[in-house]
Amino acid sequence: MRTSAFYVRLKEMNKQLQSFLDGDIDSKLLEEELKEILEFALPKTWRVHKTLSQFVCDEKKPKEILDICKDIERLEAKIGSLAVSDIIDNKKSSIPTDGSRHSCNRNCELKVLSELE
Repeated sequence: MRTSAFYVRLKEMNKQLQSFLDGDIDSKLLEEELKEILEFALPKTWRVHKTLSQFVCDEKKPKEILDICKDIERLEAKIGSLAVSDIIDNKKSSIPTDGSRHSCNRNCELKVLSELE
């Protein structure tokens, strides 16, 4: 499901909250809460990408969040997954313990960021 479709459904469900038993206008979630749900519903690799891009959802409007998600969707369609195994695999540490440099640190960041331009 595209991120924009997910957000539309989320807003529709939010409107329905006041229809539940004992629901009222105060039952609806605030926009800030909807943005938080949207942010944490995103794949972990997308959240990592947003962090590398210094994109802070708290400072953005929902449309800006959806725009960056659309960009990431296009990027994934073009180059495939944004996953770097050491980043998304919780069992592995992304910091080498033997004192060597990580084999895919800054180069991976630069490649992904250059694809966005």
